[in-house]
Amino acid sequence: MVCEGLVLAPTFSSVDKDALRKPNRFILSNVRGHAETTTTMNFICKELIITDDANFGCTITFTDSIESDNTEKSISEIINPNERFFTIQRSYPEDYDEIDFYHIETSESDTELGYKDQIIFYLNNKSIKIQWCSDEIEIGVDLDKKEIARLKRKIKSRFSERIIFFDETI
Repeated sequence: MVCEGLVLAPTFSSVDKDALRKPNRFILSNVRGHAETTTTMNFICKELIITDDANFGCTITFTDSIESDNTEKSISEIINPNERFFTIQRSYPEDYDEIDFYHIETSESDTELGYKDQIIFYLNNKSIKIQWCSDEIEIGVDLDKKEIARLKRKIKSRFSERIIFFDETI
């Protein structure tokens, strides 16, 4: 799925009141006729995987299982995994005049973001709610404070161009 443009994200209950006056603050995509979310996934994140390479890009993955050795899994489990995940990736272009590439993949969908698309992350102590291109996911947080701090740093440093980040952690 390729997504590009303007779809409003009206589902947040706690919103920065001044943000409503800022243009394009809640814009996700302009996929016409898709005001409703099309993908809704909910799971508890047991492992956060962050890889960051200055030459290739940054990837953040939330998964409901802890990465284990495939030698302990059956062939059926390897071919058809039951785990649920959410991955956001920013890849850097080969040429300096090209724009960065953003990609979202879940265990249920795959989305390439257009250059105007925005992602909304709403983080509190119990969950992360993410909205993009008329899709939505809520991930329960089972992470320690150090992992949450690392996640916030990467979002702010590597994804600030695309992610509108609401942080209500204590």
